[in-house]
Amino acid sequence: MFSASRPTHSSRFSSTTFDSRLHGNVTSTMYSRSIFLFVFVVRDVAASFLRVESGHQRILIDGRDPYVGFFTRILFHQPTCINAVTIHCLKPLTGAEEIDILYSECDHGHWKVAHYTNTKETFTLRNEVVARQLSISSPLVLSIIDVQVESCGSRNLTIPPERCRTSHPRRHGKQKLAIRARDYGRRRRKRSIEYVLPAVYRADASPYDIPVDVVIPSDRTIVVEPCVTLRFGDEAGFTIHGVLIVNGTKSAPVNFEPEGSQWKGLEFINGTVVMY
Repeated sequence: MFSASRPTHSSRFSSTTFDSRLHGNVTSTMYSRSIFLFVFVVRDVAASFLRVESGHQRILIDGRDPYVGFFTRILFHQPTCINAVTIHCLKPLTGAEEIDILYSECDHGHWKVAHYTNTKETFTLRNEVVARQLSISSPLVLSIIDVQVESCGSRNLTIPPERCRTSHPRRHGKQKLAIRARDYGRRRRKRSIEYVLPAVYRADASPYDIPVDVVIPSDRTIVVEPCVTLRFGDEAGFTIHGVLIVNGTKSAPVNFEPEGSQWKGLEFINGTVVMY
């Protein structure tokens, strides 16, 4: 029930029938429920999950308007390094949905926002995160049926105890009425500007404005045609895990331009750039 084309760690979670006798107390205030998941792991990574919860809850994120959203939350048995998440729903994702990926290094509280670039159902995180909990939240009913978490690989994932010291577990039979999440990004990013990465940057559609840092996943090849101009916002650029082909020539160059005072540039993480 999983496939791997490269030596990464990947855990896949698929829901089965819910049986309340097996899951302890779940409050009806949040309309939440717990579901069992099968775990399939690439290579020799331990199956490291406790349970999965889903429900309906108020979401409060720094710098954004609060919303009442639906969530699917994975609780891991031990800290897990994550660099991508693949989400399968009853109705396939288009890539334009409003989705927040939140994570916490702690068993309770201390939620943070994970920024991402997505291509339909695959969400590649801008920065790797270490999580004990992962929450997929949206104002839409996504009807998630399967979540695949791509791990960064084995490393020391010890979390200092002081990071989780101020939060306390909920009392028996009670849950918080809202999730509060901190956004540690360098600048506020609205969900409405999450960037959809095209397969080809075409000359007839140039120039292109790129307002955020764009991640090229390891399974993607992006082509830039001759005569294309790419204009990058502050701190924006390309983080390349896959392949970027730039087809500029002396007579028809490709131009990379900053819109403001600076841009991130091109960052290669096991990626490849081909220039002509």
